[in-house]
Amino acid sequence: MRRHAFRTDAVSAAELARPEFQPILEVESGRTVAWEANARRQEALDRQRIERAVAIAVRADLLETGAMLAMPLRTTEAPDEIAAHLACTAVAYGLSPRRLLVQVRADEHCEADRVAALARACRGRGMKVALHSFSAGPRGMRLLAETRPHFLALDPALTRDLAASPSRRRMVEAVLRLARDLGATVIATDITKGADLMSLHRLGAPLFQSEAFRGIAPQSPGAGLSSRWPAVHAA
Repeated sequence: MRRHAFRTDAVSAAELARPEFQPILEVESGRTVAWEANARRQEALDRQRIERAVAIAVRADLLETGAMLAMPLRTTEAPDEIAAHLACTAVAYGLSPRRLLVQVRADEHCEADRVAALARACRGRGMKVALHSFSAGPRGMRLLAETRPHFLALDPALTRDLAASPSRRRMVEAVLRLARDLGATVIATDITKGADLMSLHRLGAPLFQSEAFRGIAPQSPGAGLSSRWPAVHAA
């Protein structure tokens, strides 16, 4: 407990001001569903990133509105140990493990057995699980069937220039239908164009993530998509 308290105190005001997190947003309302910890930091171990992310998120009051903390994890450490460390760190900061969304990569380069083990370990401790970088390849489909994740974050290659590609739209539509059947909520990641966001909205993708839309405040909930997200056509 002292170690966790020490790390919290060690996070400075300057660090709190850094763009450490990216929101996962609901397309319809603009509500922040989760804040994803920046996975590009170069700490050697997942547990270092875990302690830092939880400390900053709690001190910055990011989760006060009920949003989850999304934590990308690698598979280089023992699944049970890293899941236990994440759960214990959250509890030490007064955060229920049910408010954690663990993200594990499910692309064709992942170690499927280790990803599945990590997903099981985190689910067993009450955390939600997202398969990240999902591209509907053989490994991704295997993991989708085996882990039954709460969320499915699409590989940007599936959604890039979606508005201009009928074949890609059909593929994304099929993935959305499969995800719904398995009880997983789809997150469209790295959206860079307003037209692609509009297409995803029409196809029924409920959540998205984008550097291009960071900081854009939605307008009134009753307005159309282009009215709620003023830069949707300009992006």
